This record gives sequence, structure tokens and C-alpha cells, in this order.
Amino acid sequence: MDINTEQLAARFRLLETHELLRLSSTELSDAARAILQQELTSRDIPSAAKNVQDTSATTSQALSVYASLPERAAARLIDIAIIYLMVLTAESKIIPTAIPVTLIVLYTLFQDSIFYGKSIGKFIMKITVLREKTKLTCSPWQSLVRNCFFIVLGIIDLLLLINKKNQRIGDWAARTVVINDKRFSEYQSKK
Repeated sequence: MDINTEQLAARFRLLETHELLRLSSTELSDAARAILQQELTSRDIPSAAKNVQDTSATTSQALSVYASLPERAAARLIDIAIIYLMVLTAESKIIPTAIPVTLIVLYTLFQDSIFYGKSIGKFIMKITVLREKTKLTCSPWQSLVRNCFFIVLGIIDLLLLINKKNQRIGDWAARTVVINDKRFSEYQSKK
């Protein structure tokens, strides 16, 4: 054991059992979780120690449901291509310019709330924008906030995935997450 591990073990020994049990439901590093499990086992609470292990596995499974940077970038590129096609339509003068321009603005700002949390690019990539707390599809307001950040910051916003949930700044501001549909449904079925 290194000094940090020893200090953590000593602190866990000072805590009451109910405090340790409360800690077991929080996000801990693998090392801290192992120390907590040892302390619970030493107090003859093996079922709680097993739950600490299960929580660790569940936490890592939960983190894997979020869409990766390549998935998100591919979806964004598809959406940019669709917007580009709309621009070409507007320039062709086949239909009045106001119609494609209106569609471009609406699609750019509200693309994530039009099709139940999916833009066309997200639909193709099988990823969805959900509200962070409730896991319902994002609202038009949240889509507007997310996409305004992308318009202002551009590709920098997509490259700055700021936490374990792969949230970009726009997601963080709108309180949304982007999930991979298949991994999310597998995770939900195991719960």
C-alpha cells in the first residue's frame, strides 16, 4: 500500500458502518472501492461488500452508454452535409429562397428535438440526445442551447468533451447527454 491508500484505509476505519454504506453508492476510483470493500468485509458485512463490487461494474457499464467523439463527429458531418444540400437548393432558385433559408435556420437550431432527440445524422449514427437527469429526449429549448454553443464555438465545442459523460460545452449548458442507442438499451435491460 502506498501512503495515499493507507490514509484512505485509515479514514474508512474511522467511519461508522452506515457512512461506509452511503459511500458505496457513490462514484469511487477502483482503488478506493477495493479499500471500501475490504473494510466492509472486515466488519462482517459481506453482502454490502459484494454490492460495492456490483456498483463498480454498473458504473463502468453506465459510462459506456455515452456516444463517443467519432460517433458524434460523424453525425455532425452528416448534418453539415444536409445543411449544405439545403444551401445548394436555396441557391438554385428552383423554389423561393426564403423557404430553404428558413429550413436551414430551423434545422440548425432545433435538429435535436425534431425527431425525438435525433437529427438526421444522429439517426443514421444511432445516437440520441437525452435530458441528463430524466433521460427523456431533449426539448426544443435544450436543442437551441446546444446548437447555439456549436454555432458560436464551432468544432472546438465538439472537441472539448469535458467529462466522463462525453458532454461538450453545449451539452453541459443545456443539461443533456448523447447516448449510443444500442449500448443504452442493453444497459437499461440489465438494470
